[in-house]
Amino acid sequence: MEVGNYQIIRPLAEGGMGTVWLAQHTLLGYPVVIKSLHPQYVQREDLRQRFFTEARLLAQLQHPSIVRLYDFTIQDGVPYIIMEYVEGKSLDTLLARKRGLPLKATQRLLLPVLAALSYLHERNIVHRDIKPSNIMVLPSGEGKLIDFGIAKSLQEDLRLTQTGFQIGTALYMAPEQIQGLSVSPRTDLYAIGLIAYECLFGKYPWEWEGLTAFQLYQRLLSDPPSFPEWAPPSWKSFFQQALAKKPEERFPSSEEMQKALSTLEESTEQVAFIHPTLTPPTLTALPLPSPPPSPPRKKKKWLFFLVAALLLLPIIGITFRYGFFSTKEEPAVSPPPGASTPPMQKNHHSRRLRKDYSPQIQKALYAKLLAYAEEQNAIDSNTSLVWDTLPQKNYPIRGELEVAFRRNFRKEVQEMEEAIYPCYVSNIPLGPPRGVQTVKNYYAVIYLCEQRGKVSIQYTYDPLKGDIELFLSSFPPPDEDTVCTQTSRELLRQEEGTCE
Repeated sequence: MEVGNYQIIRPLAEGGMGTVWLAQHTLLGYPVVIKSLHPQYVQREDLRQRFFTEARLLAQLQHPSIVRLYDFTIQDGVPYIIMEYVEGKSLDTLLARKRGLPLKATQRLLLPVLAALSYLHERNIVHRDIKPSNIMVLPSGEGKLIDFGIAKSLQEDLRLTQTGFQIGTALYMAPEQIQGLSVSPRTDLYAIGLIAYECLFGKYPWEWEGLTAFQLYQRLLSDPPSFPEWAPPSWKSFFQQALAKKPEERFPSSEEMQKALSTLEESTEQVAFIHPTLTPPTLTALPLPSPPPSPPRKKKKWLFFLVAALLLLPIIGITFRYGFFSTKEEPAVSPPPGASTPPMQKNHHSRRLRKDYSPQIQKALYAKLLAYAEEQNAIDSNTSLVWDTLPQKNYPIRGELEVAFRRNFRKEVQEMEEAIYPCYVSNIPLGPPRGVQTVKNYYAVIYLCEQRGKVSIQYTYDPLKGDIELFLSSFPPPDEDTVCTQTSRELLRQEEGTCE
């Protein structure tokens, strides 16, 4: 498939409304990222307008920490945004693999993003959807903004949403967004505060799994963020201001938040938290005071016997184990000539017992998949994602498998049919016809489609927490392995040609 001068290579990601593709310029060979709407949403004016607004905003921006726009085109009625290809990995993927990031890495990652937000806010543009999946981590460790799907200029009314309708990802929405109030640059800074918290503490500030949307909103609107016991006072002060419920109590600008983040001091306790097997170097570098000289003690004879007994215990244990009470058993009766000798019974103490977490892993994995499907179905009410049952097998702590899915969605297209009718004098069918007339009928046709396929899943299970983290590869495009059935057909308009 080609879009303009670009050849589509493969899908990179898929969301509720569109697909992101990796492509290559057919003549020059450089890679690009192409973003497109799903075909079933092409006829929706509000989504096409939002898509065009994203392209128009990107065209105005030139900043090293913001993805660049190359082109915008419409092909076969489908709009496409052609953007710069950014090498790296998304921040949500990085955080899913790591328990947290050191302070220096967090500063190197988020300070360029704050500089990009300062650039946007100076132009009265609020991003409104800052989240880890919209930040790409470059090989140098710096962050870059890659998605402006719901960014909005404060100087114009785009009329894409109604009052009281929330825009953004629920976990990273500021209180004013949840309440449907007006947004400001401090709305973006609140989301940066949440991301910085996840980077430094390795978790979200509030427990949210298993909550309904109403319970989650109540917690985000009322509960203050919690902090680990080892959190330094300067860190607590930073996040209390960054995550303040009222916008006027947060950092007044991106520049002020940059200064506060860059002046945070490193915590040795955080090193032990992120790498529990490592001892913080500052702890081992502290000089230990020399102990006061102790008075000479008299040698005790019983100490010699104690050392000798400790040395003899392993020898006695081995002799006791393999000498007098060996668990090996010989066949009680000699086998007849020509018969195979039965094997000796294995000593069950010689095997190390390992706990099998397969049932827990399978249950947690399927629950996570159901939650993902519920989230996707909530984003798009016209789509229903259903997973097949996971196979009964041995699931290791970390693994990869393919899961079959079934996705039902509603597709609305416009079709045209031509019909040829005879022409008569005064439109009265008497006598021979004067000629023929072409009539074009335009219909709005609705299809119910079912797509079946498989998605590759990588997962990691934590036996201590009973929690599982998973990464899903992108779904196949909607037109692959899809069967559609027409449900309704409505005549939109009719165009009659002249008699020939």
